[in-house]
Formats: sequence, structure tokens, C-alpha cells
Amino acid sequence: MSKRRIAKKFTILPETQSINWFYVFFISWLINLCAIILSRYLNNYNFDFIGNCSYAWIAFYAALLSCVGWFGFKVFTRTFMLFNAFALTYLLAIVITNANDGWSDLTSIVGHIFILLLGTVIATTLQLIVLIIKKINKKRSR
Repeated sequence: MSKRRIAKKFTILPETQSINWFYVFFISWLINLCAIILSRYLNNYNFDFIGNCSYAWIAFYAALLSCVGWFGFKVFTRTFMLFNAFALTYLLAIVITNANDGWSDLTSIVGHIFILLLGTVIATTLQLIVLIIKKINKKRSR
């Protein structure tokens, strides 16, 4: 068995346009939403409907961007998921350490959104570089 076949067999992400991407979406949404709500709970936040809907939308967009691999952009997906994990860690670390006393609720969620936006830009750039390299290699092989 070649190395390429072994590497392809043990990938974490599902195949392009597979139904399993819906599972990736749901798990990613659930993890994001639970982490955000946990951070708000640790800050003694008063839960209301509007706030929870806002957090659900943030989690939805993060999960949606995690599933861009459904279209075949797996470099984007891997990079964005890495940044998403870092953003969630940052979100919880700010709240747990109480780094910004009195401001940790605001700084944690703004930092989380900023890291997600940075991850989106970097993931898009990396995916474009990979696509350009593939296109150049395809032209050379002709």
C-alpha cells in the first residue's frame, strides 16, 4: 500500500460533498456554542433570549466556515478549524484567568471574533496559494 493511499485512508475530514459534513457542522456548532455559553456563565452573565441568539449566530458562522471543505477546500477548513480551536481556547482562558478584571466578558468575545476573522483571512490566503500552485503544476505537466 502506497503512502498516499494510507494518508488518504486516515484523514479526519470527510470526503468532498459527503453527508458527513453535516455532522462536522453540527459538532462544530455545538462545541462553539457550548464554549461561548460556558464563558458567559463563568462571567455571571444574565442570560436573555437576544444574547443567546447572538451567541448561536456566532457559533453558526464559525461552524459554517468550518464546513467549506464540503466544496473541496480542505486547506481552508483545516486552517480555519485550527484558528477556531485557538479562539475558543483564548475565549475561555480570558474568562478563567480573569485577565481583564471587569472587562473579561467583552474582551473575550471580541478577541474570539477577531481570531476567527484573522483565521478566515489566513485560511483564504493559504487556499488561494494552494489553488494557484496546483494550476501552475497542471500547466507545466501539459
